[in-house]
Amino acid sequence: MKQLKITNCSIIIVVFIVLFNSTIYSQNIVKGKDSVSIVNYTRQNKTITEIDTIFWSNEKIIIELPKIKIKHSSSYEEGFFDYFVLPLDSATITIHCGAMVNLPLTDLTTCTLTGKFIVDKDVRILRGYSNLHNNRFKGKRYFREENYLKYGITVIYENVTDENLNFYDSIFNNIVVQRDEKFK
Repeated sequence: MKQLKITNCSIIIVVFIVLFNSTIYSQNIVKGKDSVSIVNYTRQNKTITEIDTIFWSNEKIIIELPKIKIKHSSSYEEGFFDYFVLPLDSATITIHCGAMVNLPLTDLTTCTLTGKFIVDKDVRILRGYSNLHNNRFKGKRYFREENYLKYGITVIYENVTDENLNFYDSIFNNIVVQRDEKFK
C-alpha cells in the first residue's frame, strides 16, 4: 500500500513537470521568443527529432517526430488514436490505427483542398490548408493526411505554418509502415 502511494506521487510529479515545461515552451512561442523554434534549432545543428515506433496489429509505423512533444492516447474497441502536440510551433500530429472511422479524418468542409494523390491503390494523401482568423493564429495553416488503407492506419499533421511546412513534409515523406518481423 505504501509503495502504491509512492508510485502515484511519482506519476503526479512527472505529469506536473511535463505540463509545466510544455506551458513554458508555449508561452515563449506566443511571446515571440524564437529560442525554442524549429528554425533556431535547425540553424544550430541540434537534433530536434527522434525515431518513434508505433505497433498496430501486425504492422509497425516508424516515424521521426520532434523530441519535445506531449503525447495523448485514446483507444476504442477497434483501434486507437495517438495525438502529439508539438509546443515548438503549435503543430499537431495524429496517428490513428484501427477501423470503424469515416475517412478522411480531416474535416474538409472547413479547409481548402490543394491536392489529392493515390499511391499504388493503398495510400491516399490529402493536402490543404485552413485560413485562420482567431486571436492566437492568423493566416494559412497547412495539413496533410495520409491514409494507409491496406493497414487501417492514418497519419495527419495539422496547424503547420509556411515556415515549417518543409520540415513536416520531410517527416511524412520518410514514414515507414511495415509488417512486423515476427508476423512475416
